[in-house]
Amino acid sequence: MEQPVQKGKEPFNTMVFPVGPSCNLNCEYCNYLEKTSLYQDTGSFKMSYELLDEFTRQYIEAQPGPVISFCWQGGEPVLRGLDFFKKAVELQEKYLPSGWQLQNNLQTNATLLDEEWCRF
Repeated sequence: MEQPVQKGKEPFNTMVFPVGPSCNLNCEYCNYLEKTSLYQDTGSFKMSYELLDEFTRQYIEAQPGPVISFCWQGGEPVLRGLDFFKKAVELQEKYLPSGWQLQNNLQTNATLLDEEWCRF
């Protein structure tokens, strides 16, 4: 059964940082890499699959539809790996109401993209 647009709710976007401030470059002008100092007790900034699942479900449930946009940023989000993003899309499709559409946006420096990434 197709889910109607939920009246009274406004669509919104949030940026998702699957590797936090981690990046494979060290650009002098980048102020974002300094953010690692805010997380001194963290050895890794990688988003877990459990958190990805919970975030995806809640994010979709909070949207009025019928189009839901995910925006992946970083540091460098592709450092999280292609398998992570394949799982992200799998979870999005799992929780997406019938008749709704997904969009995924990826901000990347593109230095790690290869043919497999581009096919995906």
